[in-house]
Amino acid sequence: MRKSLILTLATLLIICMSGSMVSADNSKYTLHTDICAYINGAPIRSFNIDGFTGIVAEDLTGYGFGVYYDDDTRTLEVIRLNNRITSKYAPEVLTAPIGSKNRRIYDTDIKTYVNGALVPAFNIGGETIIFIDELMCYGEVVWHPEERKICYDYVESWMIDLHETNRESDLQHQIDSFALNWQKTPEGWTSEGENLDYLDYIRIYYDWHEGISFGFSLYQRTLFQTEGLKNILHQTVTERYDGEEIRENADKANEYIKIYINDQEQRIVKVSQGKGNGHIDYRFYLDADIDRDDIMKLSVVCN
Repeated sequence: MRKSLILTLATLLIICMSGSMVSADNSKYTLHTDICAYINGAPIRSFNIDGFTGIVAEDLTGYGFGVYYDDDTRTLEVIRLNNRITSKYAPEVLTAPIGSKNRRIYDTDIKTYVNGALVPAFNIGGETIIFIDELMCYGEVVWHPEERKICYDYVESWMIDLHETNRESDLQHQIDSFALNWQKTPEGWTSEGENLDYLDYIRIYYDWHEGISFGFSLYQRTLFQTEGLKNILHQTVTERYDGEEIRENADKANEYIKIYINDQEQRIVKVSQGKGNGHIDYRFYLDADIDRDDIMKLSVVCN
């Protein structure tokens, strides 16, 4: 009886020990890597997590980012402030085998946001790891396999103002179309067209995340005169002001609106509609890849 009890206890002990070992083996770790990560040309600590490059969110304070923790809400915010590099970090010489365990990853209830968007994050003993790819909302992340490095570089957004509305124009007609032409000269942009002064804040925009877009606003002062135009524009919108997708594609936009840059027709891929105090805003996102200084001519026709 006693031998049986001892055997049973020993068996239970082995089972418990086996379970503990399995749990330890299933623990998650960052891995040692020979890949170097860079923020705007400066090296930053990096870790391999499931084949992806992770960086420490708190380190970003030395690379022009603000990192703010709120213990009440258990949130961590990462926001780009500037391109100032204050970090003195230099890549360490790798002494451990590539792919070997490095830092233990722990569960965390802290939610991490980059530029307002919730992103995957990991705890490695009080520090927060995020993937370097999450910085793509501010610029480009490029992998250089030959050099074994991955680089984030900030991409500057820009905007071109194209037209200052003539407030003394005759704006009494009902319109349902417009035609606009701009030409770049050494003195600036010249403009001409049909129903040009019914539109406000006519601009070309560029940001890394959305690319090139053309936009304008319709203000309260032409609310009734532009009813026909608004009906046409409403048929082109793919995304409302609240972010709701109302059309799967921009086929209607490409049917009703033609946009040319340097005499080359550009395909519209998305149309967003916004609104504010007394105005409606329209943005037409283009499948275009051209630098600001190379834009010499823009034509837009809506009918």
